[in-house]
Amino acid sequence: NWVAHINSLHTSSPSRRPKAAERGWQRRSSRRRTLAGRSPASMSRDMKATFTVTMVRPANMKALSNMPVRTTSDRPGGLKADTFQTTVRMSTYLLAFVVSDFESRGDSKFRVWARPNAISAVDYSLSIGPKILEFYEQYFSEKYPLPKTDMVALPDFNAGAMENWGLVTFRETALLFNQDDSSAGNKQRVAVVVSHELAHQWFGNLVTMEWWDDLWLNEGFATYVEYLGVDFVHKDWEMAQQFIGDELQPVMELDALKSSHPVSVPVYNPDEIIENFDKISYGKGASIIRMMNFFLTEPVFRKGVSTYLKKRSFTNARQDDLWKELTMAQDEKNRVDVKVVMDSWTLQTGYPLITVNRSYEAGTAKISQKRFLIDGSKDNETLWKVPLTYTDARDPNWNSTEPKMWFSEESGVITDLPTSKSEWFIANVQQVGFYKVNYDEQNWKLLIDQLMNKHTDIHVINRAQLLDDILDLARAGIVDYGLALDATQYLSKEESYIAWSPTASNLGFISRMLETTEVYGKWKKYLMNLVKPNYERLTWHEEEGESILTTFLRTDTYSTACTLGYESCVNQALNYFRAWKDSKTEKSPIKPNFRSFVYCTAIAHGNYDDWEFMWDMYNKTTVASEKVRRLQSLACSREPWVLNSFLMKSITPDSGVRRQDGAAVIGAVASTVFGRSLLFNFLLENWETIYKTYSSGAFSLPRIFSAASGSIHSRFQLDMLGVFYEKHKDTVSAVGRTYKQAVEKAESNIRWKEKYYARIRDWINEKIK
Repeated sequence: NWVAHINSLHTSSPSRRPKAAERGWQRRSSRRRTLAGRSPASMSRDMKATFTVTMVRPANMKALSNMPVRTTSDRPGGLKADTFQTTVRMSTYLLAFVVSDFESRGDSKFRVWARPNAISAVDYSLSIGPKILEFYEQYFSEKYPLPKTDMVALPDFNAGAMENWGLVTFRETALLFNQDDSSAGNKQRVAVVVSHELAHQWFGNLVTMEWWDDLWLNEGFATYVEYLGVDFVHKDWEMAQQFIGDELQPVMELDALKSSHPVSVPVYNPDEIIENFDKISYGKGASIIRMMNFFLTEPVFRKGVSTYLKKRSFTNARQDDLWKELTMAQDEKNRVDVKVVMDSWTLQTGYPLITVNRSYEAGTAKISQKRFLIDGSKDNETLWKVPLTYTDARDPNWNSTEPKMWFSEESGVITDLPTSKSEWFIANVQQVGFYKVNYDEQNWKLLIDQLMNKHTDIHVINRAQLLDDILDLARAGIVDYGLALDATQYLSKEESYIAWSPTASNLGFISRMLETTEVYGKWKKYLMNLVKPNYERLTWHEEEGESILTTFLRTDTYSTACTLGYESCVNQALNYFRAWKDSKTEKSPIKPNFRSFVYCTAIAHGNYDDWEFMWDMYNKTTVASEKVRRLQSLACSREPWVLNSFLMKSITPDSGVRRQDGAAVIGAVASTVFGRSLLFNFLLENWETIYKTYSSGAFSLPRIFSAASGSIHSRFQLDMLGVFYEKHKDTVSAVGRTYKQAVEKAESNIRWKEKYYARIRDWINEKIK
């Protein structure tokens, strides 16, 4: 016998939330409700068993569990008892149930469930889910072992999704796509999350990590292959290229902190388990698996993974088990010991900076490696087994992704380089390796000249890599900021979303550092000069059948232009918003791909009446993606009292902001100039309530703390954070790693202003008169 942990409880009545005492069954109630749960042994990964589940439910409800229903019988009081088929041998945390009045579409093998008034929004996920499942059967050479798959959209769900075997549960925004109201970004998010959770049916469910120190193996692998699954159903989305800006480069920023951690890290208490569900486990885990796929080659990689899954089906495994099979999958002649290589990437914190100093006349280069730290400090003790790839201007081969050499020492030499001082050299082809590269100044100038004159001669991923590397190297004090900013000038010619997407993060960091300085106005003008060519080229008209990457580029470009206050963009956004407001209808007539930045611009430039209108529209819509979009736009107000009132709603019961959306509210406020200035004080003044509200949500608390403390760049604020920690040490321990990262980021921001502001100010004044 066991008592369920209830992970989601929903009532379709918008008037009130059921009180705790009402959470028993009320079979005569007209309120539609959903109850979803898991076994209480869910924290144990190494416990496996078979389960035969019987659920007693009201006759007008439907019960789901991991397996199909075997028999249904009557019970007294108008109740029904469903007994489900016995499960395969599986971990206890994967046992799940849902009781609801939801409707479904699909067949007995694959169904998608949602609220009756949202059932039309399941068609997209239903169209891709079975195809992705079939793709994984082929990719892993291992059949899906269960007789059915149910995917359920839960209106109130703290996690994004959960891979319960055969009964996958999702937050509505991760499963539902409404053609009239959801954007291209919403569509991609549904595809990515569905693909991720279905990947777990093999990596995580069929073979489970033995203990939490190998969490990265579950999450990193699912994150890597989720891109393959989406690519299978949407070839034109260029998911392999999107991986760089979505996963690899963002996690490199976090992993450049001294307070980062290895992907495989010992776990001793529940707080440490929760903290391990972070970018390192997901993004870095996926990135080093991607690197491994390239240095082994895909056929060898897939062969090893398939053998690993076959040998360890329905059992637990450690990372060494995977290394063994990947090593044995190779030919004996050129066999790489995968454990020796990968231990250097999974058991050590951080990643290397490869420095290349060319001797142009000799056609050689001295190379060295050291750990890259964003604050510029030194750590010369850590070495990695680096699969080094490179090409040069003589005959650039952007498909040469197998290592030309293995670099495992502190220093070495490359001997086959151009002898001309006019020919560039570039390492880390298509950024297949998890490392940064620095060059001598002459080579940097050659690369920048190439970008300025004919940037398309360099692979789009390497264009993104070059800017990410040089801007981070400047931030660490390794490269002159003038040289790094010179490289960004080519962006006025860049028409690829893949190259623009990761660069926006680096430029955004500089913007945050400059937003209170006298050159901020000129800096905004410089940024507008970069985006204006795309702004004018793309226009407000969406072409029928245009690629999703074009849609993403337009959305990002127009969002940036409106945020920078570009008059043409702001005026058009306000016209769209006023037309909606004047129509006095809840349904927005604005194109879904424009709504986020149009809403935000209208709230930023509008009055309190506009804010109240949007709050009213937020409460009225029942479309999940549109609800989140309207909620986040409310954070764009420039009035401190409005923002403070909005933040208080995130920690006030029955305020209209659901607890699952609280972190999104705080994150949205943190993304604006006006919000950042008051969010830190909100954290200090309301921490006890924040902790009480979100500590049981596991994943929300670190996100909230990181967002609220991420903009610290004064010693006074840093001192206040220290006083705050001493006062709340017991509760802050729940986000201990996030706190350490916040302190390190703050110290780095302060140093940045002291060391680099003058250089950047002079560069901006020189470029913008």
